[in-house]
Amino acid sequence: MSLKHFLAPVSLLFFLCALLLFVSIKQDERILDKAIEGRITARPQTGEFVEELNRWVYNNQGFAKNREYFIFRKLGPTPVQILQTGGDCSDKSRLLAALLRRFDMDSTLVMLHACKGCESTHTVVEARYENGRMAADPVYDIVFPAGDGKFYGIRDLREDPSKLLSRQHELVAQRGPANKIALYKKETESYSWPKTINWDKNVVLQGMAALIGTGDTDPYLVMRPHFLEDPKLFLMYLSLFFAVTTGCGAWLLRRKAGSARLP
Repeated sequence: MSLKHFLAPVSLLFFLCALLLFVSIKQDERILDKAIEGRITARPQTGEFVEELNRWVYNNQGFAKNREYFIFRKLGPTPVQILQTGGDCSDKSRLLAALLRRFDMDSTLVMLHACKGCESTHTVVEARYENGRMAADPVYDIVFPAGDGKFYGIRDLREDPSKLLSRQHELVAQRGPANKIALYKKETESYSWPKTINWDKNVVLQGMAALIGTGDTDPYLVMRPHFLEDPKLFLMYLSLFFAVTTGCGAWLLRRKAGSARLP
């Protein structure tokens, strides 16, 4: 079989995979919608809405690391799998981000580090709401009110560490010393070194971060692509990419063979 005859069916196979994943994603979205239907009373796009949804994710299931995954273990669990069995900070943050998208609210996962070169110690969410960006922690049920319906974002917490300390003290006083918030590891899970993407991983990423940083954008606070947080979405885009590239390859080879037959 020639390469051009091989690439065409491969392209079709990848396209069918993408289509099946799209259908599966839509089914998952209906499950997510039904799970929170009528449970959040605040108006979408508001900080109060993010606060309520964050609390709902906090109360949903347990906090142990979710060991489920979709096809490949490295991709981790889908938002629906986290919805059904719970998870740790990165898992619950993934679920919160997925639920926010159901209300057309953009968000990003943010990894917290104890120091510049340290491994991440905690994961939270930064959501876009009507007044800008706000931080939300679904493992400790924390948001950071700034007054007048506004909330502090990751940049605010990075620039002023006292905001985390005062908020924790406030919540411990409200909820009591037996609440999970009293166990918050403020020394290692601070907002001093937040990263949405680990640009320091290799030279290529470091170069990309430097390029992004030439403007007014902080590369460590850019919105993280959503497909990185949903295994099905990631595989759907990957299947589409291969469907297009193999399809174009088959077309080019066929065109080249046709041109070679011309007198």
